[in-house]
Amino acid sequence: MEKQLQEQLKKQLLIDKERLEKELDVILKEDLKPSQTEMSGENAYEDDEADAATTTFERERDDSLSWNIKDILNKINDSLYKMEEGTYGICGECNQQIDPERLKALPYAESCLKCQSEKEQG
Repeated sequence: MEKQLQEQLKKQLLIDKERLEKELDVILKEDLKPSQTEMSGENAYEDDEADAATTTFERERDDSLSWNIKDILNKINDSLYKMEEGTYGICGECNQQIDPERLKALPYAESCLKCQSEKEQG
């Protein structure tokens, strides 16, 4: 892979990493905020069922988002490490070079398109 392209991808990975870390921080801070019931001292059993369902949905959504963000952050960190080690852009399945166009679209791609397709199909 040409050095200029790798530098461009590294820059994009670092930008994405910073953005995702900020998003994760916001989600985690929101999760730590007490609910209206907790702040008012009301009995949770007296809550309106719709309010309780909304709160549950929002917490589950935030949990799902935070897991997805953490997964992508791990992939970004792995990609940055591989850049330092000189193994970035190599498919983790077949050890072939990942197409630069794929890396431009998804800089933290771990597999070439062929191997990724095979993984997704089963």
